[in-house]
Amino acid sequence: MYTDTALALFAGVSILVAVLLVIVLYVLYVIGYWKIFSKADEPGWKSIVPFLNAYTEFKVTWKTSMFWLWLVLVVLAAIFGTNGNDQGFIASVLAIAIAVLHIVACSKMSKAFGKGIGYTIGLVFLEPFFIMALGFGDAVYQGPQE
Repeated sequence: MYTDTALALFAGVSILVAVLLVIVLYVLYVIGYWKIFSKADEPGWKSIVPFLNAYTEFKVTWKTSMFWLWLVLVVLAAIFGTNGNDQGFIASVLAIAIAVLHIVACSKMSKAFGKGIGYTIGLVFLEPFFIMALGFGDAVYQGPQE
């Protein structure tokens, strides 16, 4: 009896901690991207709006056509990933393509602010913190990278 109660309490606390972590990470993203967009002469409020923030990120660091490619890949991965049939391979290939596109986008972000491979690696693995570092640090916006 006590075990079920303790397990339920643990599950509830775990969910609460996860939700709070997601909120904190989202706030870090918004603050960091607000500063990054401001450095790139874009309105900072665009960092708050989902999808518009991603579009603006691609606009200031690379090109918007890559945003549309990313969006199509994400939608297709969601469709194939939730279908439940034998389409897991397609969803996996799409997930790999999204990951590769994300790594290239991180590289473009680093280069757009005059940083090198170290920042790219940081953006890939510790993105919220390196976004904050780009936004609040001495990085100077140099324009989109082709």
